[in-house]
Amino acid sequence: KKDKKEKKAKKAEPTVLPVDQQADFFNKNIELTVAKIVDVKPNPEGEKLYIETLDDGSGSPRTIQSGLRMFLKESDLLPFENKGYTAFIVNIHETSTGVLYNHALISSFCRRNNLFLIVDAISSFLADALNMTEMGADVVITGSQKALACAPGMSLAALSPRAIERVYSINCGVMYFDYKLYLENGVRGQTPFTPAVGIIRQIAARLKTIKENGGVKAEVKRTGALAAYFRENISGLPFNFFSKSPSNAVSSLTVNGNVSAYSVFTELKDNYGIWICPNGGELKDKVFRVGHIGALTEKDYDTLIGAFISLKNKGFFK
Repeated sequence: KKDKKEKKAKKAEPTVLPVDQQADFFNKNIELTVAKIVDVKPNPEGEKLYIETLDDGSGSPRTIQSGLRMFLKESDLLPFENKGYTAFIVNIHETSTGVLYNHALISSFCRRNNLFLIVDAISSFLADALNMTEMGADVVITGSQKALACAPGMSLAALSPRAIERVYSINCGVMYFDYKLYLENGVRGQTPFTPAVGIIRQIAARLKTIKENGGVKAEVKRTGALAAYFRENISGLPFNFFSKSPSNAVSSLTVNGNVSAYSVFTELKDNYGIWICPNGGELKDKVFRVGHIGALTEKDYDTLIGAFISLKNKGFFK
């Protein structure tokens, strides 16, 4: 007898593009949009989720869920609520673990408590979206290295109007940290002390290139695309992502099995001429990192992934 019930059509297997076509597909079909988070609430049905309301400039609010709650929760900040603190200092991207902290949660806490917000954005600047005004940050600190990709040796700080008022309301007891001197000399286009002139010229050239290539948003998008390319193409390798809230700047990885993360670093360095980022302290043998900032290309990641595959085929990851 014929079965009168219609047989359900089998679901078509998803088409997986060749590796060399995936980035082009991503760039043509995915649009990365920067939006302002205007409200953040815990999701009562998910302990790891926030419900976030976004303003993307379209005129209609958008609501999304994000899995950032497990890394910085409201309960982590609750003991410090209304305790008379005056400032909040955060390393917005914790480099050794690759964790990017929730801007909106920190911003909301600081606004409620009228805290002076100082953001160390050295590892996140130009790699992740950061709007100083929307976050309510009073000071944002970065450096000449990392995503600016110049020689290390220069610290850069941006001050809000409130921060400038604070500068002029106190007497600084350390000459080199007296921002009044920097602000007053800046009016005449100078610095109070001889800076690293060569690095300043490097930064000027780099900023000019960024502007010519589409500006800050384009640079953040480029870095994000490189990070996505690498992360998507290591899926068959014996690694796990250490951070569930990663920055575009770096991928932090653990190794399956009993292989030391530091041994992966030394093996690539000594036998393949490739340098990844080792870790230190308690994370030395647990986590290694791969960067996505600077003059890197997809071809560089193909070379690195090829080396990982070579190690796998040799039985290194046992």
